[in-house]
Amino acid sequence: MSYSPYLLKGQKALVTGASSGIGQAIARYLALSGAAVAVNYRSGAESAQKLVDEIKAANGEAFAIQADVSKEDEIKAMFSQTIEQFGTIDIGCRRRFGTMSNQSNGKLPIWMVN
Repeated sequence: MSYSPYLLKGQKALVTGASSGIGQAIARYLALSGAAVAVNYRSGAESAQKLVDEIKAANGEAFAIQADVSKEDEIKAMFSQTIEQFGTIDIGCRRRFGTMSNQSNGKLPIWMVN
């Protein structure tokens, strides 16, 4: 798979489950394509930080953020912290199965997990 290092330049991404597997691969690809990436993890802080360090070593922008996406309060906090860090979220990727619907409260998206 090829990528353009400028395709997503200036975009801000939040990837859940990004400390391993497919979530990690998606976060890495977004970063290689120029996006700043919030690397979410529920557990696996060391793996998440390793990915952040890898992205930064390649002159990318990233930070790790812990949240359990099955808990609404943690989802709200994750979005708030990501927006505080990046100013916005342009790209969202949820790695795990299940549903997550966007409900606006007028300020930021609130994600409801069923």
